[in-house]
Amino acid sequence: MSTPIRVLSVEDNPDDTEINMNALIKGGFEPTWKRVETPDTLWQALQDEVWDVILCDFYMPALDAFQALEIFKESGLDIPFIIVSGCAKEETMIEVMLIGANDYIFKDRIDRLAPAVKRELKSANVRRQKQMIQKELFKTGEKLDILISNLPVALYYCRAGGDFEIFFMSDSVKTFTGYSAEEFMSNPNLWPGNLHPEDAPRVYQDIENLLQTGYFNLEYRFKTAGGSYTWFLDSVRLVCKEDGTPDYLVGCWFNVNEKKQAEEALKQSEILFRALIENSSDLTMIINDKGEIDYISPCIENILGFSAAEVQKHKCLKYIYKEDRQNTYSLFQSILKEDAAKPVFNARVLQKNGGFIYMEGIGSKLPPVPPFSGIVINARDVTERMTAELELKKAYDSLEIKVQERTADLIRTNLELKEALANIKTLKGFIPICSNCRKIRADEGFYQSIEAYITLHTDAVFSHGICPDCMRELYPDYAEGILSRKKE
Repeated sequence: MSTPIRVLSVEDNPDDTEINMNALIKGGFEPTWKRVETPDTLWQALQDEVWDVILCDFYMPALDAFQALEIFKESGLDIPFIIVSGCAKEETMIEVMLIGANDYIFKDRIDRLAPAVKRELKSANVRRQKQMIQKELFKTGEKLDILISNLPVALYYCRAGGDFEIFFMSDSVKTFTGYSAEEFMSNPNLWPGNLHPEDAPRVYQDIENLLQTGYFNLEYRFKTAGGSYTWFLDSVRLVCKEDGTPDYLVGCWFNVNEKKQAEEALKQSEILFRALIENSSDLTMIINDKGEIDYISPCIENILGFSAAEVQKHKCLKYIYKEDRQNTYSLFQSILKEDAAKPVFNARVLQKNGGFIYMEGIGSKLPPVPPFSGIVINARDVTERMTAELELKKAYDSLEIKVQERTADLIRTNLELKEALANIKTLKGFIPICSNCRKIRADEGFYQSIEAYITLHTDAVFSHGICPDCMRELYPDYAEGILSRKKE
């Protein structure tokens, strides 16, 4: 199968170009070409198109091989440039190769053209790959330099023994010591001379051990250029020669000043926290997953009469009043399962003297911080408050009963009053009335009209008028006319 190839032919004779192309075809190529013969057309062709190889005649009316090669070199391209000539001397050919041509072929040996092109294409490809690798290596080196220079640590290697001469120190060392890498490498006394006097003996002892163990991780103080001591972690490894003798040390220097300050602050915080816990009137305890007391604050002796040592490693429920144990156990289980968010609980707790007190507490699950696990409880004695609440509840219940009794009395009285009022306003029983005049005898013995009696004993009010019969009887002359008008 033919190999496609783009050929720029610098040739004034089209026939010679055809001969060259036929030679390439016979050699297994499938050429696509363009012929140029002047400096301008050569330059333009190099700028406008992509070529795999340049085949150049030596002598042409407007251009020779030396000029063509200079134009080619100005383009910056890295492709094979092969001279194909029929009249140039071999010395001249060698001269042109010395200034940049890749090969020369005499036209009477045109059969050498295809192998020469194959060889030079392969060489050009190798050169390009090498250039790419070099570029990548250069980029990697730049990145590595940037990385090492900007790491928050200092990398170094030095002699393994003697004055421990430093051969390399990363530039980042200046950011946290104030000294440049050059100062460390040029002054062998810079590092040992700035070790803290209290740390120096320990450092030198570990260096001696390093030659046996092969490594160490050591924290020590170093005086920076500003005059203050800073904590560093020095992680060092020993590199030996093939015969096993020490060669040099490779180290990584960390600024751990903030870490040491944090550790000191944590230590002080722990002291303060312990003082608060041990002198608090509230009880603090840690209960593990088995329900055993892993820790309890010393104030337990003032509250329950037990010492901390007496209750530690015992079941917590052992000290809970029997009737309250189930609820307390369920609550602890919900805290362990994180079903409850810091619930408040109350329980009666047994004292050493046989009595009990009321305690109120709050619990939460501990994060997994060895050696402790389980839940932490903060509780306090609320006996006085609970006693007062119980007395208040009794008083409230007693008052509630009295209120209910009084309310029942009021309801009953109200019903009686309503009934009496209803009796007063309602006529009942026998009413003595005159069969002739229709007057009613009052309780005092005299008679009064029906209207007066009813008005006195009921809420009824009378309005007076004349019925039709009485009107005819009393006013016979007018009755009919009045009644007929009413009907209309």
